[in-house]
Amino acid sequence: MSEDVLCLKYSPNDKFLALSLLDSTVKLFFADSLKFYLSLYGHKLPVLGMDISSDSSLLVTGSADKNIRIWGTDFGDCHKSIFGHTDSIMDVKFVPGTHLCFSISKDRTLKQWDCDNFELIQTLKGHQSEIWSLVVSNDGNTAVTGSHDLSIRTWGCTQEPLVLSEEKENEREMEFEKSLTEGATEPVVPGEKGKGEVELASRRTAGTIGSAERLMEGLELWREEELKMKEYNEECNITGTKLAPPPPNPILKVLGNQMPDEYVLNILKQIRSSDLEGSLLLLPFNEVIDLLKVSVIWSQKQLEVELVGRTVLFLLRVHHNQISTSKLLLPVIDSLRVHITASIDTLRDVYGYNLYSMRQLHRDIAVTSSTGNTFTDVSIDSKNKRKKRSRLQQ
Repeated sequence: MSEDVLCLKYSPNDKFLALSLLDSTVKLFFADSLKFYLSLYGHKLPVLGMDISSDSSLLVTGSADKNIRIWGTDFGDCHKSIFGHTDSIMDVKFVPGTHLCFSISKDRTLKQWDCDNFELIQTLKGHQSEIWSLVVSNDGNTAVTGSHDLSIRTWGCTQEPLVLSEEKENEREMEFEKSLTEGATEPVVPGEKGKGEVELASRRTAGTIGSAERLMEGLELWREEELKMKEYNEECNITGTKLAPPPPNPILKVLGNQMPDEYVLNILKQIRSSDLEGSLLLLPFNEVIDLLKVSVIWSQKQLEVELVGRTVLFLLRVHHNQISTSKLLLPVIDSLRVHITASIDTLRDVYGYNLYSMRQLHRDIAVTSSTGNTFTDVSIDSKNKRKKRSRLQQ
């Protein structure tokens, strides 16, 4: 073989020998002459377990890509691909004399499948760790599993009727309860969850993922430009002469030699307000550090004070523990405190002045309306007075 062989299986009719390779393919050979017969492609990761039905018509494979595939041994066509487990599938076994099969996985579950109708029959839970091995008795009434939790479990067939619709309903209820339980154990963002407050919308969407990716690309460009300018300044200091500055990034050049920090700010401004917090939650902590550093530059320039303040406050709430224990971020946080506070005070003064002017204008309008004159009437009267003066001069 050209790749490592992971598992082998003889067909019950002694006609075929099936084997899985490390290149994620399954190959069938004639058992008597070992001549090549079929090659089965489809799995994205290597096949860790496979089995052939008693009538040698079906081949089932379980892979590390969490999928179960059902193949026909006559033409090698894939009848169905099923997303079977939430972790790697370690083995699959047919029930003798039927087209029912069992599958085991690292997700600690044993599942039974109908390979004719491609339906999940039942899910059996009991192991506390990954299930590594599986065997089914010759009469099909017993299945035995071995697990990493040092236990061997025997599963027996009962006479109790099984209704698939009820099993599916129970499965949906269990998934719903699991989602509620996982949601209750999520880390609480201070100030975002609590009694009388709206819960933070943190579900990943295409919008939040795309915005987070664009923001990380912008921060990468900013880091490259900062490193380039740092090396340029060091060379100037060493040589003692002012060298020619390095060329800007082509993206910045197309945008009219835009500054790198302004480029990142434009990306942040393009994120929808409803997607902003969800996008910031998807950023890795190293990207959060760079975003806080570039926020210092924005606050010094007093650019988009409200947006920058909202972004910084949200990042501080979410990553409070990591930020508070990092000594390298103390100067950054202190600079943000000084400059953002000053920017907000300036913005508050501007808003206050404009608000007072609008109130004064409102009072003037109320006074002119009470005297029976409007601004239009005053303008007309002034025009008439100017006309009279011009006549008298003539």
